[in-house]
Amino acid sequence: MQILWFIINNFLTDATILIGIIVLIGLLVQKKSADQVIIGTMKAIMGVIILNTGSGVMAGVITNYLSPLLLEAFHIEGLVPMTTSVVALATESYGATVAYIIVGAFVVNLILARLTPFKYIFLAGHHFLYVACAMTVAMACVGVSGVPAVIIGSVIAGCMYVFLPAINQKSMNEITDGQSLALGHFGATGYWLAGQAGKIFKGSKDKSTEDLKLPKAFAFAKETVCAVAVVMFLLLSACTLKTGAGFLESELGVTQSAVTFLITQSITFGAGLTVLLQGIRMMISEILAAFEGIAAKVIPDALPALDVPVVFPFAPNAVLIGFVSATVAAIVGSILFSFVVGVFVVPPIIETFFMGGTGGVFGNRTGGVKGAVLGGAINGLLFIVLPYVYFVVCEPLLGSLNVTGLYMGWYSGIFGGHGRECGRGVSRMEIIDITQGYEPGMVRYGSIADFEYEWLRHYDQGSGMAISKITVTSHLGTHIDAPYHFLETGCRVDEISMEVLCGSVQVIDARGRKVITEQFLREKEPDCSRLLFLTDNTRMLAEEKEFENVYFSPEACLYMAGRGVRLVGTDYFSVDARGDRERQAHKPLLHAGIVILEGLVLGHVEPGRYELWCLPLKLQTLEAAPCRAVLVRSISKESPRAEGVIDQMGGKE
Repeated sequence: MQILWFIINNFLTDATILIGIIVLIGLLVQKKSADQVIIGTMKAIMGVIILNTGSGVMAGVITNYLSPLLLEAFHIEGLVPMTTSVVALATESYGATVAYIIVGAFVVNLILARLTPFKYIFLAGHHFLYVACAMTVAMACVGVSGVPAVIIGSVIAGCMYVFLPAINQKSMNEITDGQSLALGHFGATGYWLAGQAGKIFKGSKDKSTEDLKLPKAFAFAKETVCAVAVVMFLLLSACTLKTGAGFLESELGVTQSAVTFLITQSITFGAGLTVLLQGIRMMISEILAAFEGIAAKVIPDALPALDVPVVFPFAPNAVLIGFVSATVAAIVGSILFSFVVGVFVVPPIIETFFMGGTGGVFGNRTGGVKGAVLGGAINGLLFIVLPYVYFVVCEPLLGSLNVTGLYMGWYSGIFGGHGRECGRGVSRMEIIDITQGYEPGMVRYGSIADFEYEWLRHYDQGSGMAISKITVTSHLGTHIDAPYHFLETGCRVDEISMEVLCGSVQVIDARGRKVITEQFLREKEPDCSRLLFLTDNTRMLAEEKEFENVYFSPEACLYMAGRGVRLVGTDYFSVDARGDRERQAHKPLLHAGIVILEGLVLGHVEPGRYELWCLPLKLQTLEAAPCRAVLVRSISKESPRAEGVIDQMGGKE
């Protein structure tokens, strides 16, 4: 599996290398000379790198400055567009399924391109990962996993890789003036809708965005990169006026004056577009040359299906108009949508540029300037509606993480959200404390010293304040054990990554067992890198202080290490059997780098999947630390469980 993921990460999902390999193959089958092969391959890779560099510069301005300014200016909270949450969940919990779908779908794509009239080879590599993850999560929500999920996911994704480019190929031929290029993107249906909507303005067809006549004072806007910089300046300025210049320094870390910041970031955005367009042109020229060989000798009439920036050089003004239109439509749509369903979807500004801009290009093809405006607006609205649809469909699994996503035959946009904002009849966040309280006489392990405290100052002593001093050992109550506990070279508490301590977790029901064995784990088939075990320890701790605790066998520990588990939690103060001086569970777990979370209170927790927030004291260089641990999940506000949560909050919405 590690080898497979190496191939996926370094070849299939890396568009730079994937396109380089395709160009290399195309030139080799044409029997080009060695210098032509080397130059063509290198220039293709350079083109993609230049494209990505420009894209990264633009995304940096949006992500670091424009998006937070918009959120602050309009006090927006809700479902927030991201492309990492569901990917992280899927690769962590269903990694093998995701990997097989990525490879299987690409194989299906090649077979269909070879044997059917759909001659498209999908080369937007990052989509391979997004598609596989979104489909895996969606299938898991309806109980499909393992081999059936791999087969279904591979076939569906592989078919989409050829069918989605096909629906826009007629438009692509017109947009690119007949160049042998296809659009490989999961926003294909949105762009198709943009083209169809543009037909409303048939009379404006000849008034292309690229033929706009501007007053002499605005002649500079004929240079698209300058126009883009001006638009970005206006957007940033409007938001800054609303938030105040102080927000730039206090929250965004800006050290320049507000005016200097606005000018430099706007021009930086325009410069990023300039770099992006140059990279696209270089990449296209090399890919077209290489595909002559592939189309002639490998897959007859093959067409490269590339990411959305491929259309930008052909109608840059339409990209700008589509971006502005999509942004406005997304903001207005979010507000209206929140009144209709009670959910505010935060407009994804990066997507409004790249995909709203592409919608503008397709709308411009059929309806000129007005078509570009409408095409961008349609895609902006889709960014608001479809995330909510995906949330409703996949809430059984994603609800525990407060994340949602968008993959309804359109484009992958994965979203994380604030549960308290998810509105009427959708979900609210339930936080379950699984930490033992500290008090004198508390239940503890063996010879571990009791918890003690004393008042250094107190109101009863005539002081106007209360200050206490506590005495607590690092292994008392709910705590984590770092590898240094039994491994001299192991990492210590302050060296443990928070990514290990926080994230998706599976609570496994092990009640009725005296030992957690390898066979038991194989039967349970845990599919998460963080595992908490609900055992009879919880019941027995409440009934008596001395008992034979439920523990982990050495084989079970080795099995979890082999499965890539990073954290193991138990509802007792040790993973070892009581009196085990060999530490037959502690040592194999800690030697494998697995963090142990002990002393959990799980009697009120239902088995299943949650989000774990485990926050230990940052005790420098020590082997263990007390921690506060909670489980988080979203639940339907219409369910009895949600009503209980609302009751606990005093009935407040």
